Amino acid sequence: MDAAQQLRLKVSGAGHNIELTVDESETIGGIKTAVHGATGLHPSYQRLLIRGKAFDDDSVSLSTAGIGDRTKLMLMHSRVAQRGQSALALAAYAADTHRSRSPPVHAGRAAPGPERSALAGAYPKVAHSLSVSLQEYARDSVAAEAIATIAKELDGFEQGGAKGPLTPAALDEMATQLSCRLDAIDVGESATLRELRRTQLRRCEQLCSKL
Repeated sequence: MDAAQQLRLKVSGAGHNIELTVDESETIGGIKTAVHGATGLHPSYQRLLIRGKAFDDDSVSLSTAGIGDRTKLMLMHSRVAQRGQSALALAAYAADTHRSRSPPVHAGRAAPGPERSALAGAYPKVAHSLSVSLQEYARDSVAAEAIATIAKELDGFEQGGAKGPLTPAALDEMATQLSCRLDAIDVGESATLRELRRTQLRRCEQLCSKL
């Protein structure tokens, strides 16, 4: 490899078409982080395919994955993101089927058969699954965005701030406020989001320790 040791990659899919330059020693997780920075799509909602093969292990190196200079990668939503979409399609299908097979019951006409009754009973369960999946996806997206916003603010404080270095008292106040905002973020059961929040909390503590 030349002295630069840089790889130029093209990532397309999920509504995005971007080009990245990464180190030869990078991992799949590193690419996802770069994609997140360019698109806003959190790594936990990404799935990368290289020549049709999916790499779900973020620790895999680019050389192991067979990724070289000018490799083209396909970006797809991960199973976490697809869960909400699948539930939506299933709910729509159940609703359409139930309507088409369930004519109004008039006086003197037999009630719907057991198949229609079973479908009618299953629909609320599908709707509930849809609701839960979409709520989890929306919550995780909001949480990831909130953590990313605080991370950028911490970057600014660590670099001295746009208006120059803050006084120790002001820096302590800002670190305390950011810690409270991080504590208030609902990360649900997501281990990834919990770790991201923990990382930013440690940065807040480090800011205070420098005072």
